Amino acid sequence: MRHSIIISTFLFFLSCTNNQEKVISTDNLNPKGDSSINDKNLKLISHDQSNNVLCDKTALDFLKLTGNMLQADFFRQLDSIRKVQYPKNNLDTSIFVDLTPKLLDRFIKDLNKDELSKTGEFEKEYNFNIAPRQYADSKECKDKISITFDKNTCSFRLVIFNEFFAEWCQESTVIYGFEIDGDKILNLGRNDAG
Repeated sequence: MRHSIIISTFLFFLSCTNNQEKVISTDNLNPKGDSSINDKNLKLISHDQSNNVLCDKTALDFLKLTGNMLQADFFRQLDSIRKVQYPKNNLDTSIFVDLTPKLLDRFIKDLNKDELSKTGEFEKEYNFNIAPRQYADSKECKDKISITFDKNTCSFRLVIFNEFFAEWCQESTVIYGFEIDGDKILNLGRNDAG
């Protein structure tokens, strides 16, 4: 009995001190008070494996945004977010380049599918020719759109990066985070900085 208590206490402290592994018994420990414990009775399970749900999506699911229903859902949700972020509709569109259906379609056409599939990332340079009235959009100031797929969260991160010339290249960024599940956009978020 004393050995069972010592072993149980040891296993308890072992499981508390190691966040990466959990010790799970596959049998009752010493029902007869026997002090021998076989390794076959213990099983180590990774903490990450036991709590992690596998992502069944791929980076190429981004191409589903060419579908009319999914694209309409994306822009409907985006409009709702923008109304909350800018209730008086005072978004400075001369600095921030927000995603439009036309810009999304252009980016998808330019997308290197092999690169996106292999790396989960793709970036393309553009010249939006968008700048505040008193400034110009110089060719040396490059605009970009990038997409990243995070396999751990099954989510996408789309970034629109705009630059214009005002003594040097000034920049602004609009970032979208979202998931694609069948014909629905989930957890759409939008942030901007500039």
